[in-house]
Amino acid sequence: MEEISSYKIKLNRKLETKDIIKIHELALKSNFSIYVYRESSIADAENLPKLLSFFFFASKNHSLVMIIDGQHAEKGYHQIKSLLRNTIKGEWRVTHKIQSDISVAI
Repeated sequence: MEEISSYKIKLNRKLETKDIIKIHELALKSNFSIYVYRESSIADAENLPKLLSFFFFASKNHSLVMIIDGQHAEKGYHQIKSLLRNTIKGEWRVTHKIQSDISVAI
């Protein structure tokens, strides 16, 4: 079942380039999409140049939102957290599950 989850993330330190590349590689080989959002910027983790520039301007004590979309979105967050070890502190915000037999009109 498709899910979309968002997490409020606080960085314990600025991410190094190798950490950003780990997120990028996970996004490329996983079955979910990863996006990071802060103020008026958003970056798709599959786009390495945008992801690098997004984190280049992210300071240690500011929060950002990580959005994970796809199957088993929660597992994706735990994979990212384990890749980065003690670098991020996350707080679950919301998860939505898409059901194939229900339509949504906006």
